[in-house]
Amino acid sequence: MVLFVLRKMLANKWMVASLLIGVILAVAMVTTIPIYSHGILTRMLLRDLQIYQENSRVYPGSLSVSGYITLNEFGPERLDWVDDLSALVRDEVPRGLPVPTLTESEHLQQNFLRAERVGTEAASVAVSVGAMTGLMERVVPVAGRVPVPSDPADASPVIEAAIISRTAAEGRVVFGETYRLLAPRTEEPFGYPIRIVGVIEMEDPTDLFWSYSLHRHSGVLLVHPADLRRVIVHENPGRNLEASWNYTFDYQQLSSEQIAPFVRFIQQYVVAARSLGLTIRLPALRIMEQYLERERQLVMTLWVLQAPLLLMLTFYLFMVSQVLIDHERNEIALMKSRGANIGQVFQTYVILGSFLSAVGFIVGPLLGLAICRVLGASSGFLEFVQRRALRVVLTPRATLYAFVASIVSLVTILIPALGASRITIVEHKQTRARARKRPLWKVLFLDVVLIAIAGYGLYQFSVRSEILQLSGLEATDLALDPILLVMSTIFVVGVGLLFLRVYPVIVRALYRLGARSWSPAFFASLIQVGRGGGKDQFLMLFIILSIAIGVYNADAARTLNQNVEEQLRYGIGADIVLQEQWQQVDQTGAIVIPDGMGVGMGGPPEPGSSAGSTRYLEPPFRRFQELPGVAHVTPVFRATNAAGRSFAGSSFGRVALYGIVPHEFGRVAWFRD
Repeated sequence: MVLFVLRKMLANKWMVASLLIGVILAVAMVTTIPIYSHGILTRMLLRDLQIYQENSRVYPGSLSVSGYITLNEFGPERLDWVDDLSALVRDEVPRGLPVPTLTESEHLQQNFLRAERVGTEAASVAVSVGAMTGLMERVVPVAGRVPVPSDPADASPVIEAAIISRTAAEGRVVFGETYRLLAPRTEEPFGYPIRIVGVIEMEDPTDLFWSYSLHRHSGVLLVHPADLRRVIVHENPGRNLEASWNYTFDYQQLSSEQIAPFVRFIQQYVVAARSLGLTIRLPALRIMEQYLERERQLVMTLWVLQAPLLLMLTFYLFMVSQVLIDHERNEIALMKSRGANIGQVFQTYVILGSFLSAVGFIVGPLLGLAICRVLGASSGFLEFVQRRALRVVLTPRATLYAFVASIVSLVTILIPALGASRITIVEHKQTRARARKRPLWKVLFLDVVLIAIAGYGLYQFSVRSEILQLSGLEATDLALDPILLVMSTIFVVGVGLLFLRVYPVIVRALYRLGARSWSPAFFASLIQVGRGGGKDQFLMLFIILSIAIGVYNADAARTLNQNVEEQLRYGIGADIVLQEQWQQVDQTGAIVIPDGMGVGMGGPPEPGSSAGSTRYLEPPFRRFQELPGVAHVTPVFRATNAAGRSFAGSSFGRVALYGIVPHEFGRVAWFRD
């Protein structure tokens, strides 16, 4: 059977090649959706995280679990509880992280202690005693040395501690001195004294271990973790122990498909940790949640743009497959007359379609990767830019899309074969001798039905747009009607079928108009088209669909790009926006400049930022008007946190209030034409 199919393929090599090209293109276009969305969304995510790190000085790839552990029991049971909780966190957190951890540390700290200097009558001072795994290996002494753990066999050891430079500068505790610790509230002394043997600083500030500031340990006596567990946790009545477990991971290795399960893990873990009195802190969580929303918007946009093209490719496969089947109807009828049953005839086309689909499944994703690389290096149609290449990979989702597309291609190819395999040689001869019937779509008025469906889609789009304008919701907040994805294609097919219904009449009218003057070639063409019975309708409809979808996609892409550019221009407002510093004037006329006071150019600080009759001195504005190269400039008062009361008496807040000079603002601010 396979050898027979190979002979059929060689006998119809051009049609088979056309089918193969269609299958490969269909699979490639489907796989570009997950591949391109993965690449562009990963780039967007990493860029957002980098901007967050630059603005906040906080490493986005850090995660911490922290809380206060109430130790009501003294002795070994207390240490066992801390160890069990620590083991639980160390097991659960790395398992939920999307990428391997780079650094891990455990921080234990006893707060609300008092320290008395040994040998003096000075009053005690408030201190904390803490320890962090891995810290002593990443610091260098500014004075003295790094603490070492005490000998557990020593009956009366002195615990060594270090302090940071800020603690030393405060002078509450002094380097080189020995202190006696007192428990909170009870003032009961701890069993061992503690000596400050060093002042430390970070050895390498760029080490990812320092995802937090060293100033976190201000006022803390830093001891070795073994001493903290033995002295504070095990042998002394310390309560409300502060604990945290810190992790860092390389956020540059994150990919788009990892974000959704990671966010779900964090959200579930937050609930579970709350029952243990712990809190989770992931600085990048808000960015990742916003990213998921942007992912839905991008995927929906890609489907809107790709759906017409995918339908066109499906139509192409069906058309070529039908042409191939029509070409082989005599052979099919001959096989049926020699004893072949329906299953055997249909099996030959199953093998043919399976071979084409398998090749498409292998080659299509590779072509999709190449297309996405080209898209990543362009800013528009045939407009290539110098920027870092888009990181595109063949994801499991893309492989799944390719498999589904190859199966759909196989089914599309087999639909014409299923009907042809049922026809006997007698039925085939009768069909050829019988006058051609009107196509089914003409009988059912499918063109009118499709145009009506497209009209319904347009109505739904108008209603959806009005709802979004009135409610202020995002497009993804409303359920998407599937008709909107294929509305343009349905309209094109409907209008195309309507034209196919009337074009024979147009051709016959054209024939009669110049029957005595047409050339023989043109005359014969008109006769063939007018009497052809529509056997070229599939080809004509495919050409109509191809040209219309090409125009639609180009116009849609241009519209999307223009809207994004105009939103940026409108949001920024002008080519350059300056923010001026206003000066506060008190009752005596003296100028007071509050710390961090900064407002929009042309307006005083936000309402509510000062009370009473405080006034503000407006900076000179003329200097901006006289800047070289400036065509137009205008001041703008902006208060984004205003509040007020309506005439009906109800109060309102969080209102944006703008004050403008209308004729100047109209010349400077950007508006759509």
